[in-house]
Amino acid sequence: MMDFDKVPKVTWFPGHMNKALRQLREKLSLIDVVIEVLDARLPLSTCNHELDDIMQHKARLPLLFKADLANRDTTAAWRDLFKGEGHSAIATHYRARDVVPRLLKQIDKAEAQARAARGAKYPRTRAIRAMIVGLPNVGKSSLINLLVARNQAKTGPRPGVTRHQQWIKIGEDVELMDTPGIMYPHIETAETALKLGLIAAIKQELIGVELLAEYLLQVFNEQQCLEFKKFYGLDFYPELVDDLLDGIGRRRGMLLPGDEVDRALAANTFLNDFREGSIGTISLEVP
Repeated sequence: MMDFDKVPKVTWFPGHMNKALRQLREKLSLIDVVIEVLDARLPLSTCNHELDDIMQHKARLPLLFKADLANRDTTAAWRDLFKGEGHSAIATHYRARDVVPRLLKQIDKAEAQARAARGAKYPRTRAIRAMIVGLPNVGKSSLINLLVARNQAKTGPRPGVTRHQQWIKIGEDVELMDTPGIMYPHIETAETALKLGLIAAIKQELIGVELLAEYLLQVFNEQQCLEFKKFYGLDFYPELVDDLLDGIGRRRGMLLPGDEVDRALAANTFLNDFREGSIGTISLEVP
């Protein structure tokens, strides 16, 4: 097992994120539905619970993005968990052809449920206003690009809406506001920091690429995922990260003077191959 005590304590909450969080609070009064983009491989750690209080009266739609990189059965279990909590979660990825119509359908459903819960007696007379939130690198930009590609038109200022805020109209009846990626201020455990480093939600340099590679190898070992051994052409099963990095480095020609393996380069290769799904689908958290 990995010694988590050697993982440096990470707090990564740049000043611009504090500003973005303040702006989000200000804009939330205009919003009907909050689409919270989560990484399907670790929905718990990519859920920003700092937003719970300010979003408690809004319709909330969890979207498990990058589902093509996660274990399918585990993702289904996460969807069931969210459903049990009253949220109709969507699991999808940027290559899915039906992501836009599915999202529009669920936005309409979430808004209707929220109106019913409030006891609204009159029909809605304007477009649904939705906001996308999420940690850095969970897939917000990819999702927004999909939605914008569907309809490039931007709407102008609206009554009661900040004049400088532009809205993107999606479909016939939804207007979308984007927000920058916002990290939560406090990362509680070393393992959470490692998970966020693996998906590049925080800068991997804050932890170290070799520590991240060691943790990723532990996850593969615990879940008995052997795809990476075949992918790198290893004729042994590496239980230690040094053995893995030496194996990758020598087979990929990542050598320094003196015939030593460039372990940092080998670790970066291992991490990037994981992030791209080249060495198999795997979930970092189970419900």
